[in-house]
Amino acid sequence: MAPSCCDCPTLDRPTFPRFTVSLPKPAIVAALVPVNLILFDAAETAGPLRRDDPRAQHLIDVLRRREGDTFDVGLVNGPRGQGTLVALGPDTLTLAFVWHQTPAPPPP
Repeated sequence: MAPSCCDCPTLDRPTFPRFTVSLPKPAIVAALVPVNLILFDAAETAGPLRRDDPRAQHLIDVLRRREGDTFDVGLVNGPRGQGTLVALGPDTLTLAFVWHQTPAPPPP
């Protein structure tokens, strides 16, 4: 019989043991780190991105970004930042970038 939580009569129903589910620590850490960081070389940020580029396809088909949407970006061996899909043309994507402060170099 289930224990009563107040003064109301208890019902004849089975009780089930309570259990908790704990996530392994790497899963918790992974949830805090951006997974879809689109990488660019510095020279690639100056012009439009071709629509047949795998990064453009990932932005449109996987991340489902449309004009005005933002996404996480990074420069190879450089800072991370925020990209914005400014225009979606038939052959190219026009992107804008805002870079965050450069992280400190790793210790020797």
